[in-house]
Amino acid sequence: MLRKPKSVQELSAKAAGLEVVSSSNKRKREQENVTSSRINNKKPPVPLCSSTGSKKRLTPQELRDRLSETRSKLKDNIQEVVESKEQILSLKNALQESEDKVKQLTEKNAASAESEAFLKLTIVELEQKISNYSSDIECLNSKIVTAQKEWEELSGKVSAGLSQICTLEQDLFMRNSQLGAAKACSDAHMITIAELTAQNNMHISRIAELEASAHSDELSRRNLHNQVQELKGNIRVFCRVRPASNGSIPESISFPAFDTIEIMGRNDVSIDGSTCSRRQHAFTFDRVFNPLSTQEEIWLEISQLCTSAIDGYKVAVFAYGQTGSGKTFTMEGPPPPVDKTSIGMIPRSISQIFNCVKALSERSWVFQCSVTYVEIYNEQIFDLLGSGIVRDDDLKIKHAPDASTEVVGAIVEPVLCEADVFPLLTRASQNRATARTKQNERSSRSHSVFQMTIRGSNSCTGQNTVGVLNLIDLAGSERLKRSESTGDTLKETQNINKSLSCLGDVISSLSNKSKHVPYRNSKLTYLLQNCFGGDSKCLMFVNIAPEEDNLPESLSSLRFASKVNSCHLGTAKRSMKVQ
Repeated sequence: MLRKPKSVQELSAKAAGLEVVSSSNKRKREQENVTSSRINNKKPPVPLCSSTGSKKRLTPQELRDRLSETRSKLKDNIQEVVESKEQILSLKNALQESEDKVKQLTEKNAASAESEAFLKLTIVELEQKISNYSSDIECLNSKIVTAQKEWEELSGKVSAGLSQICTLEQDLFMRNSQLGAAKACSDAHMITIAELTAQNNMHISRIAELEASAHSDELSRRNLHNQVQELKGNIRVFCRVRPASNGSIPESISFPAFDTIEIMGRNDVSIDGSTCSRRQHAFTFDRVFNPLSTQEEIWLEISQLCTSAIDGYKVAVFAYGQTGSGKTFTMEGPPPPVDKTSIGMIPRSISQIFNCVKALSERSWVFQCSVTYVEIYNEQIFDLLGSGIVRDDDLKIKHAPDASTEVVGAIVEPVLCEADVFPLLTRASQNRATARTKQNERSSRSHSVFQMTIRGSNSCTGQNTVGVLNLIDLAGSERLKRSESTGDTLKETQNINKSLSCLGDVISSLSNKSKHVPYRNSKLTYLLQNCFGGDSKCLMFVNIAPEEDNLPESLSSLRFASKVNSCHLGTAKRSMKVQ
């Protein structure tokens, strides 16, 4: 409980009373001081006799009277002093009581001030709470209104729900009757399921038999495919004539059959100058493609050969011909953007291989593929998958006892799908050495060799295969007089012609069945040694430029291709082990 504070008027009256008491006490103290001074300053009694004086000498009776009077006065004064002391003592007590009362009143006044401040603070807090309660009341009123609306809506929904319940009860009754009929039908279905399960088991066993037969058929397919390739020859030659610059087919070239090309030589003038004639040269190859042939037609002819790499064979496809005859177009396709119909043999081979990998995965085959891409430039080997900023040092060729070839130091990129290979082809194309000559605006100045190694394993049959696909784009051959090469380009041309000449020597030795084949005469022939070694499948494109100015180079290329076509490398061997 809080004490009720006194009013300001009462506190003022008490303060005035204290001032009156203190002033009366002050007067009493002054009177005591006057009385004590009187007593202390009281004159001594007049002597009874004096030796001299002009006054009359008092008689003893007068002296006794004065003494008596003085004593009575002294007694009165003593009595007054005692009374004064008593008054002083009482005044001191009263003063002490007044001071105590003043102290008490001061403490009461301080407590009253604190109580007043506390009450004011309490009033402010209560007013704030009242304000908060008012806002809460307004919020609760709005909630009550909202709840009433919701209650009305829910009441409507309950009414609708009750009507739905009645409808659902009727529907439930109908469903129960239908369920009875369904149970009866289910019993019949169970009998059918049992029959189908028995048939399914029979089908599963039949599938197992078919899968085993599929493995056997796959082996037969590979054997028949290899027999077909052997009948066609382990080294095959295709001739392709690119379209002329003006879009027409020159009269000097004709195509009497799908495997034959006829080309007219230069004019021969008789000794006396009376007659002029042109000699006709006919060449027969495995297939001849005229200028109207598309990349798709060429791919159909070599797709099965590329598939042999999946089966575990070493496969080599290379393009040969003079500069500007379309070798790079045939192997790599045109520069981007590339139309689907113009894609080269290298991208198509990659897509074909990964399609076969995907198809054979359903027959328990697992394949791992890796890629290398190198070029031979001025009789040095460089890695086309390198950074391209600084050309690496000359790499080394290593032939293993199992007839495999490795370029030591070259980057080997593992690939999982064809999307992993195409960026590598773009990188290699940017790093490849090219230059401008009079015969070709952008002549390839190096031989490029793309190699994909395919390792396969079958967990069911225990077979392990290793196949290699080599796709080679040879640099273009040129006559020094016609190319007008100078400086570094002249040196490049000489090295290109030298390596191609060494390739011709190797082909001649193979066709003559010589005991010594000069593979080591150039880096190109040494790198391709196992492609001509007798246990691989090889295809050569001879590319021809149809213009009249190119007739000498075209005849030279066709004669070289004819020599290659006459070679017999023996039967290809499959690299396979059975665990």
